[in-house]
Amino acid sequence: MFGSGSCDLGRVADGELDCWFQHSCPEWDWLPGKAIVLSAGGAADVVRVNGLEWFIAGGTTAVRELRAALESGSVE
Repeated sequence: MFGSGSCDLGRVADGELDCWFQHSCPEWDWLPGKAIVLSAGGAADVVRVNGLEWFIAGGTTAVRELRAALESGSVE
């Protein structure tokens, strides 16, 4: 995590970061950044693993692969 979620997600939308994920992100921080990523053609998702909600954004493939890794327990 570099700063606020929305600022980090702006970096994803701009192509500076390939992918971003964070657990327990407040809606006021997630939703604006998610909208920016989606409007830039990226993908965004939320996955619940072991009682935590993980917020994921990036390219479609990166989000799909990170979601699978989180669900399989490959990422701690």
